[in-house]
Amino acid sequence: MISNFAGEFLLHPCALEYSGATCSHRCCYCFASIRNKNISAKLRETFNFFNNLNSGESVAKRLFRAGFAFCMSNRTDPLSDNNVADTMILTDILNNQPNGVWWQTKGGKRQYELLDKLSPNKNCIYITITTPRDETSKWIEPAAPVSSSRIEFAKECSRRGFFTVVALNPLHRDWCTAKEAENMIADLKAAGVHNFYFQELHISKTEEAVLEPWRRERMPDLAANRRNADGSNYTADIAEEVMKDRTLNVFVANMPFGTEMFVEARKTLGRCFPTQFDFINYHLKNGKDTYTFEDFYNAVCCHSDLKTFCETDIGALGGYVFCVNRAAWREDKSAQHIRTFRELLQLYWNDYRFSASPQNNPLFDDYGGEVDENGNLILVKNNAS
Repeated sequence: MISNFAGEFLLHPCALEYSGATCSHRCCYCFASIRNKNISAKLRETFNFFNNLNSGESVAKRLFRAGFAFCMSNRTDPLSDNNVADTMILTDILNNQPNGVWWQTKGGKRQYELLDKLSPNKNCIYITITTPRDETSKWIEPAAPVSSSRIEFAKECSRRGFFTVVALNPLHRDWCTAKEAENMIADLKAAGVHNFYFQELHISKTEEAVLEPWRRERMPDLAANRRNADGSNYTADIAEEVMKDRTLNVFVANMPFGTEMFVEARKTLGRCFPTQFDFINYHLKNGKDTYTFEDFYNAVCCHSDLKTFCETDIGALGGYVFCVNRAAWREDKSAQHIRTFRELLQLYWNDYRFSASPQNNPLFDDYGGEVDENGNLILVKNNAS
């Protein structure tokens, strides 16, 4: 099924995503299958989307026709045994479209067959490696390729010239120690991989309450992951250490550091959505002490064609708000009826309950809620960060 990539707005460069059927990799921590055990590929709808691409004015079709990049896939693995046959068919369709494609996968039995079909000129490959230990990967991801296979796949992607990202996602100290992460990254760097994505393991209380016994058995101590003995964040500390190597691009959501990862990815993907790092990079390179929404908007929509698109009535965008911030959707009737991405960006700027809001980055402070003449929040540089 093809949908707007609403949940990752400002965190991911792709505007759209495809999700197949519930993934057969059986990762114990999989947020998608914990929330929904019966995800359907809806392949007929997907084929209809492409067969009738030039008719209809859905937001998704308008985004695709405008050339925005496409993610395969955030909620299911395109190379899992139960999805790979459909993926191969869709790959032939996507190869005939101009849109860049960002592949998110742990790999599978036909991974090199997929690579043979793809051009590095418009495809980025993101590979999740949760642990360097095969025995651990077999335990927590029982039907996925073992870690050593994924490491070799990442190296081969790099050798073939693909923009390659390795994601330590989710990262937990029981699965990957700081030293293991350091050694694995050094090994991958030697093979030409320079992009690394870090995200801690996060299972909400609601999700934890409904975990099936086999998942709970494999899940580590969730509370033990986040903080080191000195109170610092385990994931952020590892990422910050990796960042000392200026030849590497590092991503951690809402981190107080810039990254060139998406700047580089856009060279492959072509037209992309803005991300929070467009603003963070702007601040770190050309920053001021005080920021308005217009500063933010001009930084994330730095290309005139993107700004024009963001100011165009694209259709009903209230679903973006509902997906990420249901409280805002309920409380603000105007948020239910927004029709431009400028309006959506304005909501993110003004409401910290959107996780990707600049208010949630340690680089900035809301300065007591002061607003400008347009009623938009004023952010100031946090000198303590």
